[in-house]
Amino acid sequence: MYQLLQRTVLASILILLLVPFAAKASFSTNGIGDDSGSLSILLTPAHPKSGESVSAELQSTLTNLDQAKITWTVNGKIAGSGLALKSMQLGTAAATPTSVLITILTGSTGDLGPRVLEKSFSIQAEDLSLAWQADSSVPPFFEGKALLPPQGNGEAIAIPNAKDASGKSIPASQLTYSWSLNGTPDAKQSGLGKTSFSFSGQILGVPAKVSVEASSPDGSWVGTDSAIIGSTDPQVLIYEDNPIEGTSLAKTFNLSQSLASTTSLLSPEISLSAVPYYFSADPSTLSFQWYMNGSPMDNQASQVATLRNNQKVGGVTDITAEAHLPGTIFQGNLDSFSLNLPIPGIGTSASSSSSTAKKPVNPF
Repeated sequence: MYQLLQRTVLASILILLLVPFAAKASFSTNGIGDDSGSLSILLTPAHPKSGESVSAELQSTLTNLDQAKITWTVNGKIAGSGLALKSMQLGTAAATPTSVLITILTGSTGDLGPRVLEKSFSIQAEDLSLAWQADSSVPPFFEGKALLPPQGNGEAIAIPNAKDASGKSIPASQLTYSWSLNGTPDAKQSGLGKTSFSFSGQILGVPAKVSVEASSPDGSWVGTDSAIIGSTDPQVLIYEDNPIEGTSLAKTFNLSQSLASTTSLLSPEISLSAVPYYFSADPSTLSFQWYMNGSPMDNQASQVATLRNNQKVGGVTDITAEAHLPGTIFQGNLDSFSLNLPIPGIGTSASSSSSTAKKPVNPF
């Protein structure tokens, strides 16, 4: 009985001696305090792109950071250290991860003395670009961008440059995409590998905002981007259509290179082409109509019109071409110019002071 009691007492003494040492050992071995889970990092911007400056702010719900010495170590080098140093500029984001270690030395906490807390994280550029294209008509060799007309269709494409923590590229097909239009999520067009998004041009002229967020399977990489896309009214411009050289200035089709507001006719006839821009259909499906001095011209309801001065009279004639996409309300436009006809025996009406030459005529 006595031996049993003795063993019990010895065991109790041994437990009492070991408990404080066990507490101190568990605290110092990992160098992380019991409330380290309350530490959080606020990054600005939250999803930095390559070349963007990044700042971080340390926050805690349990530790008084205003009374703590905080040391920031970036890629193994001390970037800053001081009392209540809760924020730090961390340089610019890049494809290669930047490692950050924050060490917090708190004040005295009773018999345990000062505590050391640590928080580590990494920063990596989350590059995601958003491009868009419109399904609209432009002439061959046109150097500009096909713009989105009202009631037209467009497509946005997400182009990610995603990398994991080791710097290895993540295929675009392995990312999950969340698309939204004007702030409204589109679940049908969102999902794994859905890099494209279809949308329509606004009717009332209000620009559409297309946004996308892409994330890696483990959530370690997140990229975002958005684009404001406005609608552009379709245009139709009149160019001279030469039977030998083709449509004048067809090599560039600069919008400023259509026929001047007043053009002189130096030959008995002229062929004109109404060239459409930004219609959401092939030009062959458009409806064309030519007008002379405000009245529809007979047998001139195609894209190309040929005019002949059969009466051989001089004067000024107003020519208008109109193009419209059947079935739409907002996809139509017109262009016009004044055709200056030479007065037989005198020259162009512009060089004559005759009042007759300044009146609209219909010589065709």
